[in-house]
Amino acid sequence: MPARIGNFSIESPSLTCQNVVNWFTKLVIFWIGISACYGLKGVDKAQGILNILYISVSYGTIGVFLLMTRTFAGRMEDVGNGAISTFERFLSPNCAPAWVEESPVRALPAQRSAAPDTGVVIVNWNSWSETIEALEAVFRMDGFEGPVVVCDNASGDGSLEHIRQWAAGELCALPENRDPEISALVIPPVKKAFRWASLQCAEVETFPLSVEVLASRLWLVECSENRGFGAGSNTGIKLLQRMPQIQNFWLLNCDALPAKRAYRELKNELPLLRQPLICGSVLMEYWKPSAIQSCGARFNPLLCSMSDNFKGRLGSSLPDMENVHHVDYPVGASIIVNREFLGSVGLMCEDYFLYFEELDWVMRLGWPSKAFVVTSSLVYHKGGSTTGAGDSYRNRPLKTDYYFLRSRILFSTKFGGLASIMVIGASIVALAKRALLFDGGAFRNALRALCDGFRFSIRRL
Repeated sequence: MPARIGNFSIESPSLTCQNVVNWFTKLVIFWIGISACYGLKGVDKAQGILNILYISVSYGTIGVFLLMTRTFAGRMEDVGNGAISTFERFLSPNCAPAWVEESPVRALPAQRSAAPDTGVVIVNWNSWSETIEALEAVFRMDGFEGPVVVCDNASGDGSLEHIRQWAAGELCALPENRDPEISALVIPPVKKAFRWASLQCAEVETFPLSVEVLASRLWLVECSENRGFGAGSNTGIKLLQRMPQIQNFWLLNCDALPAKRAYRELKNELPLLRQPLICGSVLMEYWKPSAIQSCGARFNPLLCSMSDNFKGRLGSSLPDMENVHHVDYPVGASIIVNREFLGSVGLMCEDYFLYFEELDWVMRLGWPSKAFVVTSSLVYHKGGSTTGAGDSYRNRPLKTDYYFLRSRILFSTKFGGLASIMVIGASIVALAKRALLFDGGAFRNALRALCDGFRFSIRRL
């Protein structure tokens, strides 16, 4: 399937009777939206009015933005999915946002001062609303002008079509958390005056990359099947590897929103770190932005156990730390490697499907770990939003629990040593725990995971 190139440019509307009617309709509805906000109280009232005014200035249109208020968004659309653009298209199918200048279709973007050397990879699976929320944050980062590759792992919710609509300026993202620190990463919407491309997974290594195609900022890759996080990430990395100017490969979860200076802080430190490079950002709690979720993680090779560094601490303690903090491994929600690392270690192992991929990368580079976290680079992470993962098996869906148990066995048997024996013991304990709690479904699920894990490990020998 050939790539489809899209460019968000639209002709300025001429002054016609229809346009006059459209604008009059918008003004009437805008007034209704403001009036409805007066039915709210306190912060809700102020937030509703500010959302209308704040984003309407950015877009240059009015009708759609009353849907951004708490009052109307909940009634007209599902806010959780961020699907608010239907109303905009209904009111103004031919009206362009104010920032879009009249330009020929497929026109090249403005010349940049220097070639970008960092590309971003996001793996999506049935999470388009979170992915476009993350994309809003990525495209507003200070200094970031590189390509972003979204690899869709055969989603069944129309994810790619929704992301295309977002890239065309037809769909807006809404933050799930209305905290001002999070909202500022998503609204007002970023300018969509960039080129985007779409291709199939099978074309990633063969599609001709002309100068015009390389000007695309957003790449949408459609995978025919879901082969897990590692395989999806590798697909994006392979595409970026074909772009000679890209030296750094930044993997972001679809539910991870980088702070505005996240890229610049990483960029400042990357040249100073040892090569080959693997490092990450500090993950902050999306639902409690002042709290640290993870500053990298610790790994016990003997017990094959992991734990997050500084989990629950206030982010205000970060300036007291060294800006480059050595860790056992950076958590995969935000992890960056360079070409030298990929040349030495290779792509992610695709055996796991979920969990342990980043730790596998670190171990293949050599233990003790050579990984770092840049403590001034912050990424707000929801955590387990796609997989439903939790700290306890009782907080995880059966499928997620299956992959965790299976991946732990694959990892421990791959790197050998006493850890593999310890994991056998831990697996028996996991089975016993589920049996003692009379959780038949979880017990059978865990038993299948352990059998599949050991069977795969034996076949790999």
